[in-house]
Amino acid sequence: MRATLIQTRDDITIIVPNSKFVSEEVVNDSYTGEKIRQHVSVGVAYGSDVQKVIRILKEVVEAHPKVLQDPKPMVLFQDFGDSSLDFDLRFWGTDIWGKDITASDIRTEIDRRFREEGVEIPFPQRDVHFKNALITTSKSQPPLSERI
Repeated sequence: MRATLIQTRDDITIIVPNSKFVSEEVVNDSYTGEKIRQHVSVGVAYGSDVQKVIRILKEVVEAHPKVLQDPKPMVLFQDFGDSSLDFDLRFWGTDIWGKDITASDIRTEIDRRFREEGVEIPFPQRDVHFKNALITTSKSQPPLSERI
């Protein structure tokens, strides 16, 4: 056989030439069949109480039935983003094939808890400043400088 067939979680068959297994890295999430490392990222509004956010995130991730408690889940204050304070939850899950469902459950519960406790998930914002902008007016209105 010159190729290996790989079945994905989406029931798609991938044909990989055996030479790739020798020359390239192979990642197999289900090799051990027991657990998988997962990440869930979330941003909160600037001005949020960081300790409160960390507490809520820990409570949410530790309460999920498919999250292992050993090794203990971690909540990291990852970065000061453009529009948010960015956090990353890192944990080990027990359901390799249902990892997307586990992550979705956790995101849904984070949203519920944040709403309940008044923590805002912001949307990206941009302030645009114009210098020496050319202002045109219609013939029916006086120039802007006369209206101010």
